[in-house]
Amino acid sequence: MKITKSTQRRVVAIFVLVCLLFLPDLVLSVVRVVFDEDWRSTNNITLVGTMNVSRPSYMLDEGKQSFYAPTVIREATADEPAIVVEPSQYIIYATEGDFKVDSTMADVRMALLYVLMVATITLIGLILAVVYQAIRGFRTGEFFTRASVVMLRVMAVAYCVRSLIMSNIGALESSVASEFCGALQPDGLGGAYVLNTESIVVPLVLLIVAELMNIARMLNEEECATL
Repeated sequence: MKITKSTQRRVVAIFVLVCLLFLPDLVLSVVRVVFDEDWRSTNNITLVGTMNVSRPSYMLDEGKQSFYAPTVIREATADEPAIVVEPSQYIIYATEGDFKVDSTMADVRMALLYVLMVATITLIGLILAVVYQAIRGFRTGEFFTRASVVMLRVMAVAYCVRSLIMSNIGALESSVASEFCGALQPDGLGGAYVLNTESIVVPLVLLIVAELMNIARMLNEEECATL
């Protein structure tokens, strides 16, 4: 069975559109990591980490936790109660730019940031390469190639790595920061390491698309060989 050119064009056009929709977010994430001084030592500060200190609503009336320090933003009146806010996240940093965070978890965090950069740049490069091959295919008629299949498989791995790091970097930062809190550390501080659905489903979809493209490629090759 030969896949018609019109079907191939529709499939490739949809795939290119999806790739281009992913591209802006990937580029912005690289820009944030490269230019945002939040994760690097500067002349003025050294980031230690961030901590999630949010509480569920049913715990808000438990005034035993001094770490949360609610702030009144509107005083109570005779007719209305006071309105207060409390932080959901703390940023912990040293007031010197050359402070050395002596922590294994801090070194792991920094290494993962570099891995995140590599995975993201790899994804951007592969998306551009796949889009180029698709545009080239409209001219040559070869939409499903062996190179495209390989690139999609690599994209699935790179996306999985990137998604796992993005999902767990906050929990890792909380682990680093909690080492400096001592007795001030509240119960249940920090985030949990997670394996979210996106880290599994999107790579699986990419692998399925890669295999479908590979099947289409082999069918077309067999059809051409019999002619």
